[in-house]
Amino acid sequence: MKKLDLYKNKKLFSFFFTAIAGSIGLNILSLVFSGPVEAVILNVGGQDYRVGTFNGSYNDNVSRFSLAEMPWWGNQSIAQQFSTALGGSPWQGLPSNPNDGWGPFFAYSSVPGDAIVISTSSSGVEANIPVFAGSLSNYAIAIPILAPVGSVIVNVGGQDYQVSIFNGSYNDNSTRFSIAQMPWWGNQSIAQQFAEALGTVPWGGLPDNGLGNFGFWGPFFAYDSSSGDALVMSVGSSGSGANIPASSSFSYNYALATPVAVPFEGNSLPMLGASLFMAGGIWWKRKHSRLGNSD
Repeated sequence: MKKLDLYKNKKLFSFFFTAIAGSIGLNILSLVFSGPVEAVILNVGGQDYRVGTFNGSYNDNVSRFSLAEMPWWGNQSIAQQFSTALGGSPWQGLPSNPNDGWGPFFAYSSVPGDAIVISTSSSGVEANIPVFAGSLSNYAIAIPILAPVGSVIVNVGGQDYQVSIFNGSYNDNSTRFSIAQMPWWGNQSIAQQFAEALGTVPWGGLPDNGLGNFGFWGPFFAYDSSSGDALVMSVGSSGSGANIPASSSFSYNYALATPVAVPFEGNSLPMLGASLFMAGGIWWKRKHSRLGNSD
């Protein structure tokens, strides 16, 4: 019988123990030092919302303090419902306002010089607080999550188009980035017309493109590519359209479109029938006229 080499086995055991301990340590560190999340799902009043934040001042972002991005704007009670649903520290990972000891600010009103917000402090106290309108803070924004639709009809240049989306990267789907599937391809102006025809939240029910520091963005209308990016037009939750570079290796919701065939006008068929009837009458008259002349 072969004897076990205890020394070698001790080294093997030590190796596995070190590997396991290191893995556990890395997992713990990743939990402790993980960065903030971009958005969380909250249910308020039976409706799911995707809630994120943007960093800025009230004075520099007045147009964003509206129902379009803050469904609680103008209603302290609803603002409190959102704040309560988010909860206290760590506020489900959303960026907080650490200098003030508060979570994201749910702004619902303003007075000269201040935005009035509801927030939950790091100690768990929920309160109404005035925030200096010129200071940079993390304000909460939200959009409702609606049941997705397969496609929508938009009108551009007098032509109806059926617009849908696909999720993928430019690199993996380069053949789809063409006039055949994107009638605006190669023309930024037409891409902008399509993006604006689709509009802002909820973008006709089509899937959006998540959250950046400037808000949620709708489907991407790609019109060109350059230096590792797909160049796209999109309309954000703030209602503003923008030209955005989208990494060609990342997956996004890109828009596609096909023209809708123009049907017969409402009075076309009756007119066609009348024309055929008249043509038949003329043919019948000429035929019998010839028969009469032959007698």
